[in-house]
Amino acid sequence: HVLRDEPRAVELGSGCGLVAVALKRVGLAVTATDTPSVVPILEENVRLALGAGPGAGAADGVEVLPFDWADAAPPPGLLAGPPADLVVCCDCVYASLSVQPLLRALLALCPPPGGAEAKT
Repeated sequence: HVLRDEPRAVELGSGCGLVAVALKRVGLAVTATDTPSVVPILEENVRLALGAGPGAGAADGVEVLPFDWADAAPPPGLLAGPPADLVVCCDCVYASLSVQPLLRALLALCPPPGGAEAKT
């Protein structure tokens, strides 16, 4: 597909938020995701890195959503709107049991062209 004026990136397993912040600083609209237990520190790190003070509202251009791709389908907010131009994940698979859930998450975020069914 054609890139928009502000391309959209989704990061799976954002952790401390470093990659999400870097993507925002190079001009992408970013959705950073991680497990619900990580989301509060991720939100705070992103806000601080992008110049908002502690406890401030969401950082402009970076949305943080809980998404444990090992246990659940992507939340509706992650699938709303146009598809992501870029999906990033780094250091997300530490055991072979995580491969299938990660592939399911990637297929949900990046459906095959023409709506063809993909096998995982």
